[in-house]
Amino acid sequence: MSIDATRDSILGAMDLNFEELEIEEWNNQTVYVWEMTGDEFSAYQAALSDLRHEISQKGKRNREVKFVAESHIHRAVVELCFLCLKDKSGVRLFTTDDQKRKLGSKSQAVLRRIYEVAERINKLDVDEEGDTPEKAEGKGSETTDSDS
Repeated sequence: MSIDATRDSILGAMDLNFEELEIEEWNNQTVYVWEMTGDEFSAYQAALSDLRHEISQKGKRNREVKFVAESHIHRAVVELCFLCLKDKSGVRLFTTDDQKRKLGSKSQAVLRRIYEVAERINKLDVDEEGDTPEKAEGKGSETTDSDS
């Protein structure tokens, strides 16, 4: 028998997942990479939109588009880590722009590992059809017996 939801039961439900990740480079400390809340996801999407706009504007003036895009990819990685690194109880570890800049100065290899967990736990690597980029790539190359 199902229970009818109430405002309090919905708001009180613990519906965010997280993964533990041990960071050898940070003295084997364990970090917790959390799923974003709806508000955090909106902030992340807004940050990505701003980055895309900057890339398009700088790309029009700069022949080094690849370099511009790569520097913005790092900023996107830092943004996701900034939003998803929390303590075990779900409180964000980094909350100010200054702390975000300092986080961005940490090892890119470590930030990439955190990013990969954050991307997976937030299902950012899944398209509208539920496919990962790897699955979507293979869709066009699948053959059936009738193709032969």
